[in-house]
Amino acid sequence: MKQKLSINQRLSIADRWDIAAKVWHTDKEIEIIKTLMEHLQISQQSVISDVACGTGFHSINLSNLGHNVIASDIDENNLKIFSKRLYEDDIKNITVFKMDWLKMQSTLFTKVDALMCLGSSITYFESWKEGKHIDSKNRIVGLKNVLHNFKNAVKVNGKVIIGFSRHYPENKNLEIVNFEPIVIEGELLEMKWFLELDWKNFQKKWTCDVRSEHNNYTFDLESHLYTLDEFKSICLTVFDNVEVLDINANYYDLFVVCS
Repeated sequence: MKQKLSINQRLSIADRWDIAAKVWHTDKEIEIIKTLMEHLQISQQSVISDVACGTGFHSINLSNLGHNVIASDIDENNLKIFSKRLYEDDIKNITVFKMDWLKMQSTLFTKVDALMCLGSSITYFESWKEGKHIDSKNRIVGLKNVLHNFKNAVKVNGKVIIGFSRHYPENKNLEIVNFEPIVIEGELLEMKWFLELDWKNFQKKWTCDVRSEHNNYTFDLESHLYTLDEFKSICLTVFDNVEVLDINANYYDLFVVCS
């Protein structure tokens, strides 16, 4: 007799990501993005590339603020969920396609006013796959390659906006982030992030523990690890100007703005 698979085993990481993202993306987030856009003087109707768009939360916020969005992700399952959401909500000002950051010069079909890569997604440039282990030998060269591609994707006066987590304390090996329980589609979900920080090898393991009374949607991913000062210094090898913005102390990301 076959053993029954758990929810965690049956659902793709994209499905579990989408469920978890509904917990950490709050209604206040659109105000944070709006404040960021106003501070950077990025006007409505601007064309913005949302790379590592996932299942579309940031892209839809940008769309609601009046921007035209070119959204891309390397995970086809993420894009299927996102495309379904666009169809159901009849959203017309977002274009979605699959893209590998390391090859984006050949796939991004127009230069944009701004490029956004939020949620510390840039640190996963070679590890967006559950169970994939990485080493740190490519962490600096690979990051520079991605940053050059980002720079080439924006117009001359365009901005590259990168989310950098405020939850990478250099004096800790483990950071735990708790979220308020929330009811999603009739299911009370509780979530914690466990961030295992290996500063010796510059690696991070992120476990997103999200579950309800009956279901477990947990997943974990590995990525490269950088201090904020190191990340800024690497950005300055590619861009002339790098600025760090802290829009909201309760928001999980700082914004590293490169131009």
